[in-house]
Amino acid sequence: MGNAEYKREIKKLRASKNLCLNCGLMPPKPNQTQCENCCIKQAQYQKAHHQRLISKKLCTRCGKPSYQSYKICQECRAKEFKGKRDAFALNGMCKTCGRKPIRGPQYTLCQDCRDRLIKNKRLNEKRNKIKVFNHYGNHCVCCGESNKEFLTIDHKNNDGAAHKKSMKTKSSYSVINWIIKHNYPDTFQILCFNCNCAKGIYGICPHQKQITEYITNQILT
Repeated sequence: MGNAEYKREIKKLRASKNLCLNCGLMPPKPNQTQCENCCIKQAQYQKAHHQRLISKKLCTRCGKPSYQSYKICQECRAKEFKGKRDAFALNGMCKTCGRKPIRGPQYTLCQDCRDRLIKNKRLNEKRNKIKVFNHYGNHCVCCGESNKEFLTIDHKNNDGAAHKKSMKTKSSYSVINWIIKHNYPDTFQILCFNCNCAKGIYGICPHQKQITEYITNQILT
């Protein structure tokens, strides 16, 4: 008989005699399998083990490195959130807050959470746009326009359509997020809408054409 089988037989014998499965000395607590002393020792051990994991910045559930300032790791945190969201959905409640009903059968958020999500998304898009514009000079490289309302991101190699098609999006904010994610490539620049549209239609902005003609005339004369 192996050690595991021996332990199972001992527990069966103690259970048949209505004794604590851990020590076998005293009857277990009501609706429990261990006596009061063993329950106290187990609780003390779990508390001490919990504190050791926290001091080492390890997940208190699986022992992996914890996420930021949380006591659990990212995987356990995701499982916890998924379980809560599924429970909220079964009860027809908002999957984010769980306190208010969803807007309709085809939705998963309440009205307040949806409004907050849209507001935070717009704020994040605005912050990312400012970061990108500041990195590329914050002015049109063609005509020098610096009014932010007139500026846009331009693909230097005229491959903007192909780039957006590969990203399966038409949103300029998706391009901005892509630029930040890929550490601000030098294949982008800032143009005003006039210069950008002229470049797209004629292949070159009239400003650059005038500059080229002026330089050519100066060389010839």
